[in-house]
Amino acid sequence: MRAALCVAAIAIVLNLAACGKPLGTYKIRDIRVVPGSAFKIVEPDADADPEMLHIEFASKTDMHEAAGNADLYVFTSFCPFQDKSPISVSEPYFNDRPNFDPVTSKYRRPMKDASGEYVYTTYLRLQGSASLNRGDGRLSSTGYDLRRQRADLCLRIEHPEYSITPSQSRIFVVPAALLQRALMDPPAAAHA
Repeated sequence: MRAALCVAAIAIVLNLAACGKPLGTYKIRDIRVVPGSAFKIVEPDADADPEMLHIEFASKTDMHEAAGNADLYVFTSFCPFQDKSPISVSEPYFNDRPNFDPVTSKYRRPMKDASGEYVYTTYLRLQGSASLNRGDGRLSSTGYDLRRQRADLCLRIEHPEYSITPSQSRIFVVPAALLQRALMDPPAAAHA
C-alpha cells in the first residue's frame, strides 16, 4: 500500500512538472526590413539571408523570469494561427542583442525601456521553401513569400518542453497593412 502511494505521489509531481506557465501578452512596436548583417550582429553564427524582417515587440512580462534559462521560440504563421504548420520558428532576443554573453558565460536579462516595458525582437526570412511541422517533424511542402502574400502574421512565444499544459504567450499580430508598408521601405541600416 505504501509503495502504491509513493508511485501515485511521484506521478502527480511528474504531471505537475509537465505543466507550463503563461508567457505573457505582447504587442508589436515596429517592423522593418534590415540587411542580414543586422541579424548577424545579434546571432553571429546564424545563417542570414541578404534581407531579414526585423520585428520588435514589447510586454510587461520578463521572459527570462517567466521561463528561467529555458529556450524560448517565436512561432510565426499566417493568421489564423496555424499551430501545426508555422512558417517560421525563431528566437526572441532581449533588447536586440544576443541572449548569451560569451564574455561572462551567462544569460543576459531583458531590460525595461522608458515606458516600463521589456523590449524583444525576432527576425524572419522574407521567403522560405518549407517550414517545420511540429506535429510529426516532417517538412511542410508549402513555401511562403512575405512580399507576395497579403495576410496578417500571427506570432506566439512558446517553451515547447511542457506536454500537459503548454507554456506559451497569447497570440499577437502583425497586421498585413503594416507588413506591406515595411516591405516597401528600403532596408534599414544595420545597428551596432
